[in-house]
Amino acid sequence: VVIKLMQKKVQWERERKTRNDFDLDPKYVVLTLPNVPSDTEIADAVKEGRGGLKAIEEEFLNDIVLGKYAIVMGLGPRNLLQIFYQEQPKNDAVREILRQVFEAVKHLHEKNLMHGDIKMLNIVRLGIDNGLRLIDFDASARIVPQGGEEESFAGAK
Repeated sequence: VVIKLMQKKVQWERERKTRNDFDLDPKYVVLTLPNVPSDTEIADAVKEGRGGLKAIEEEFLNDIVLGKYAIVMGLGPRNLLQIFYQEQPKNDAVREILRQVFEAVKHLHEKNLMHGDIKMLNIVRLGIDNGLRLIDFDASARIVPQGGEEESFAGAK
């Protein structure tokens, strides 16, 4: 389980809206988990430092302010940057990586959604099938036809 804590409510709302409104396929995206504590319960736990959070914060997160807005999702044990540094994939494996990334981006674009922050850290491999998935949708934006009046999630027209 990964708990992504965000400081800015607008980014958290954008990520939640993207995940809720676009019917994203788990073949391409790490989904949020069902049956997790409520937003209020998570915010209270962060504020109070419950569940070992206080000790982690004191030991490892000096001078970092934890966000109180949370996205709870399944764990992608390794991101693409780690894969390249630690596994040093050969050409055929790189081709497969690129194919999976392009398929995930195509899936988003077919849903009229732009990720907005694709980078190696936002592509993770799941142990379920060793497939790559996208994470981090707080910079996402709806794709609208040129001249369209609809506002994107990022606030641009």
